[in-house]
Amino acid sequence: FILKTNNGCATNIFVHSKAQFNRREAQKSLDFAQFFPYPELSGQQHYALIPPRIIAEKLMVEPGRKSLTDYKIHCVNGQPVRVYVFADRDEQSHFQFRVMAYDTEWNEHPEAITEPFRAAPGSIKRPDNLDEMLRCASALARDEEYARIDFYLIEGKIYFGEITLTPDTAAHPAYRLHSMDPILDRIKADRAAGRSSATF
Repeated sequence: FILKTNNGCATNIFVHSKAQFNRREAQKSLDFAQFFPYPELSGQQHYALIPPRIIAEKLMVEPGRKSLTDYKIHCVNGQPVRVYVFADRDEQSHFQFRVMAYDTEWNEHPEAITEPFRAAPGSIKRPDNLDEMLRCASALARDEEYARIDFYLIEGKIYFGEITLTPDTAAHPAYRLHSMDPILDRIKADRAAGRSSATF
């Protein structure tokens, strides 16, 4: 199983064997994570409004890979614009991975990713369920001007990961300065055309 908190990032505790599970150390880590000032340090103040909780979930495994492949679909007014795919994420640090950016036709955009983190060209194959994931992302994001919808794909089955409205990905050294420009350009175009779902 996996333990994590609901009000932060990279708080996951992976438990591959209950016999080797250190309950005391896990409790200490989770107590710290629940009350860590993540909202203030990340600039995502809405996290401060979430009552801290610890979540336990079944540990999912993608056969043949060291970690789950994470499909992060950035949507503007319910329309998918960019897909960032994370692979081979380090279980402990969370912030070590390979990533590639794609448009919705699965054309690679390596210019969006810095060299140390960029996946090799062609190394991440187009998933057979891509169209279905895009449809699901569109439905989940339809009421938001911007939302990132995350999925996992395990043995042909799609699993929902999370919805985030304020991803801090652009702050990671894996991303080039203008990596989010296509998303921001779509937001500006939709606002200019009166198609925005934003409410202020």
